[in-house]
Amino acid sequence: MSPFVVLAAAFARPISMPNSPIGSEVRLGMKLAREKRPQESVFLGARQVLGQWFDGSKRKVVEDVIWLSPDFLSRWLGYLSVREGWLEPELQLRWIKLKARMINELAFVVHLSALER
Repeated sequence: MSPFVVLAAAFARPISMPNSPIGSEVRLGMKLAREKRPQESVFLGARQVLGQWFDGSKRKVVEDVIWLSPDFLSRWLGYLSVREGWLEPELQLRWIKLKARMINELAFVVHLSALER
């Protein structure tokens, strides 16, 4: 995927952190947790695969990038609130802490791997 496409997709969604988590995304994260879905199910559009490895029977993702967008962070907090049994004030407190760290920044988590030569 070209860098232009990645940037265009990024700007099609909210970038700045609102005062409270995005309700629909929090509910989606809660729903995924109640269904006992794996953590990777929360990524949805926030994850872009960079590299795969073929083990002889199936492909495995070995490198990826996750955009820490307001959508993703809202889903993630909703997911964790169910998995860890948080009350509503805990979710809001964690959102406030995230917002304070993410002011005017685009943040990404990059997973890279090194395979034997």
